[in-house]
Amino acid sequence: MSENGNPRWLQYCRVNGRTEEEQLADDRKRWPGGPMVGYTQWNDRMISRFCADHRDAFCLSGRGLALTTEGHARYDAWLAPKVETELTYRQDRMHRDAAKIRNVDGWPRDVLPMKTQYWVTEAAGGRMRLAKIHAHDLLTVEDENGSETYASIEDLVRVWSVD
Repeated sequence: MSENGNPRWLQYCRVNGRTEEEQLADDRKRWPGGPMVGYTQWNDRMISRFCADHRDAFCLSGRGLALTTEGHARYDAWLAPKVETELTYRQDRMHRDAAKIRNVDGWPRDVLPMKTQYWVTEAAGGRMRLAKIHAHDLLTVEDENGSETYASIEDLVRVWSVD
């Protein structure tokens, strides 16, 4: 159990592939004025997805829709398998992207177009970044802001997908 006692926080850390300490450090870097912003945005997105099929788990409050007491328990029960499914999907996607990057002979040109993984785009408020890698340097991604070199293709595909 998390030190802060929040199993949803643990799911957020898991889906991002980080320990609690790593996730908090990453969120502090991304949102220096509010390190829980990333978690709050993710949890709000997940609650919205839950709401689509579980309207009866919500009630009207002074601030709009809110989970009922029973709704919180139902949401937590729904969230864990959703995170497992998401993790499996992400791992498969990253594996496929890594294989495409390594298969330089299968590239249409010497440059391979890239885009941020959908979960990176989602975490950035929907702002997708476009980039490219070159066949002579598979670990360096170039975009409009410059370039970034990753330690491995596995690290690269945590952020970037083959476009």
